[in-house]
Formats: sequence, C-alpha cells, structure tokens
Amino acid sequence: MQITIIGMGQIGCSIGLALQGYQNDLTIVGYDKNLDRQKFAKSIGACVKTFINMHDAVEGADLVILATPYTTLPTLFGQLKESIKQGCVIISTAPNKKFTSALIKENFPEDTHFIGLTPSFNPQYIRILDPGDIIEKSDLFSNTTLGISAPAGTNETALKYASDLVRLLGAKVYYLDLLEADGIERNSNLLPSLASFITLTATFGQPGWNDTRDTISQSYLNLSAAYGYENPQDLARSILDEKENALAILDRLTSQANELRRLIEQEDEKELVASFEKTHKSKQYIFEGRKTGNWEVKDKPDSKPDKKTFLKELFFGSREK
Repeated sequence: MQITIIGMGQIGCSIGLALQGYQNDLTIVGYDKNLDRQKFAKSIGACVKTFINMHDAVEGADLVILATPYTTLPTLFGQLKESIKQGCVIISTAPNKKFTSALIKENFPEDTHFIGLTPSFNPQYIRILDPGDIIEKSDLFSNTTLGISAPAGTNETALKYASDLVRLLGAKVYYLDLLEADGIERNSNLLPSLASFITLTATFGQPGWNDTRDTISQSYLNLSAAYGYENPQDLARSILDEKENALAILDRLTSQANELRRLIEQEDEKELVASFEKTHKSKQYIFEGRKTGNWEVKDKPDSKPDKKTFLKELFFGSREK
C-alpha cells in the first residue's frame, strides 16, 4: 500500500516517522515544495521515496495525506485532480473540514474519498511553551485521541483506512461529523489563538511596555505561546471563511471580559473569588484529563460515539440534522 504525504513539516514528518516500523507493508512517499525540507524528511526516515514533481509523488497512492496550510488546499486540489488514482482516499489535517469537503467534491470524481483528521499531540508535550519547540517526533500522536470526520455516505473502506492509520500512529479514534470537527477546532485552536492575539496587541508596544519587557512573567509567555500555530495568511483566510463562527467566538470572549469587568467595578469580592475558584478547578480538570486521558463521567455520554453509531449517521444523516 502506498501512502503519500504532502507537506513534510512537523505533522507530515511525524506521521512518516511513526509509520517507519511498517515499511514491509507500507511505502511512504514524501513531497514538499521546499526541496531542502523534502531531503531532510527522507534523511530522517520519514519517507522512503521523494519526487521533485508532485504528480509523480501521488501517482498510484492509495492514501494521500495533506499536512499543508489551509490556504494551499484550493491550489493543491486543482493540481492533483488529474493525478489521483481511482478510489484514492484524501486525508487533510487542515482546519475547516466542511469547507474542505466541499472543495474535494468540486474538484474530484465521486470515487475520491475525503477524511478530515483533527490532530492532537502526545500528552507528554502539553507543557511545551512554544509551537516551534516541538519538532519531528515519531510519538507525536501517541497516547492521545485523533478525530476522524467525513461527509455523509463516505465509503466504509475509506473510513477503515483512516482509522487504521490513527491506530498505527499510536492513537485512539474519535469519530466526528464535519460540523463537530470544525467546532472542536474552533474551541481548541481558534479561540485561544484570538485570545492570545488580543493580549499581545493590548500590551506589546503600549505605554509602559519598555519598563516591563525584561521582567515578563511565565504566565504572559504561556498565554502568548497560544498565538502562532498558523501563519498569518492561513489564520486570516480560515477566519474569513468561517466569519460568523469567528464573530461568535469574539462575542464569547467579550461577554466574559464584560462580566469580569462588572464584578471588579462593583467590588464584588465574594463573586470574584467564587469565579476564580471555579475556573481554577476547571483548569485542573482540563490538564489532568488531557494528561491521563481519563475524563470524568460528567462529560456528555454521546461525545464519543462508537463506530457502529457513527457509520449509521454517515449513511442516514448526522444527529445534529
């Protein structure tokens, strides 16, 4: 079986490294428009073959993994539609899965299958300060849960390819529909990125900055590190393609800021302490659950449907509908 990985950055290389032990059954082909990056990927064993031409890289591939920025997808699909073999499964790690699914439908024949992959990193890396500190790791996805999402009616074989890939990466499968996947990525990636952006723009270069910059706290650095996982163009395009959802996130942030301002303005110490204590417990719950994978029973019971339920929803419609 041939797997072609397009985009040999942190995620693409880490996927290739995780599949090193299965080279008797899998042929891993790597492609990156940056030839130096492509050579590096091959030198560390993230792929066994590389091609200068992307069309040659995907020729004969059963599975094509797109580990590329969101903004590259329209151009990529236009280039790939003449080269993808019949029945190929395309997996994308980029955000906006519903939008990506529509692009696939526009550019490829019906027998080309799309699967969205929602990445999640190994818990041992959760305290890494900056996104650039995590480089290529064979266990980047180990001991975690990766989301798989697909359009209604997706071929069961395509789903099996994706779920088998997740298990080979050392992760558990979390089945989602496209709307759920997009919602999760907004809450876990876009919201903190925007909160971090607001913090940075409200402080950097503002009055008093020169007096405090040499004594910036760990808390400030932790919050600042949430910004930068996507390049500016990719972040802007992703937000504008989901304008209403992005505005809803900003409304939530504004609402919480206004509520905090109200408590401070009224000098309501009792409510302020209660709010801080409640949030502190929430933080502990999140960190402990993410670290161990053992979440409390209070999570909604249908948050992780089994495969049988998921397939039923794919063929007969999502539960949200």
